[in-house]
Amino acid sequence: MPGKGKPVAVPNLPPAPIFSAFFLAVGTGVGFLLNSIGFEGLLAGLVKEGSAGAWFGLMACALLVVNNWLGFITVKARNQYGVGHPLVYPNKEDLYNGKGGPDADRVSFICAVRGHENFHEGMAVFPLCLVALAFFANQPMTAAAFGLASAIGRVMYSYGYATGYPAARIPGFLLHAVPYQTSSGLLLLYFINNAL
Repeated sequence: MPGKGKPVAVPNLPPAPIFSAFFLAVGTGVGFLLNSIGFEGLLAGLVKEGSAGAWFGLMACALLVVNNWLGFITVKARNQYGVGHPLVYPNKEDLYNGKGGPDADRVSFICAVRGHENFHEGMAVFPLCLVALAFFANQPMTAAAFGLASAIGRVMYSYGYATGYPAARIPGFLLHAVPYQTSSGLLLLYFINNAL
C-alpha cells in the first residue's frame, strides 16, 4: 500500500467505450444469474409482504445520510488543512490558510474531497437506474438492496480514501461497483426481454 499522501500510479486502461462495454457486459451477466435464481423473490421472501416501498424509501434515506456524512468529512478536511472555499485542488501554498504545508497534507485533503466528489459523480445516474429497476422492471427489493449495498460501499470507499491512502478505497469501491453495474445489466435485460 502506498504511503500516506503519496499519489497512486494510475494503470493504463482501455479506451472509455471499451471499459464501459466490459462493465456493462459483466453487470448483464451478473443480472442474468440473479434473474435465473429468482433473486427478487428471495429478497421479497425475507421481508414483510408489501414492504418493498418502505425498503426502497430506506435506501433513499441511506443515500441522503451518506451524502451528508461525506459533506461532513469534506468540511472536517477543510478545517484540518486550512483550505477555504472555493478551492478543491489546492497547491501546497494554499494549505493552512495560505501558510503552506507538506505535499502529503495536500494529497490527504484532496483524497477526502474526492470521496465526496466520486459519490456525486454516480448519483446522477445510479438512483435513476434504481427507480427504473424498481418501478419498470418490477424489482423493488433488488433495487433497494443494491442501493443499500452501494451506500455502505460508498461509506467504506470514502473512509478509506480520506485516510490519505488512496488504495484503501478499493473494498468500498467493489461493494459499490457490483450493484451499480448490475443494476444497469438488469435494465438492459429488461429492455431486451420487453422491447425487442
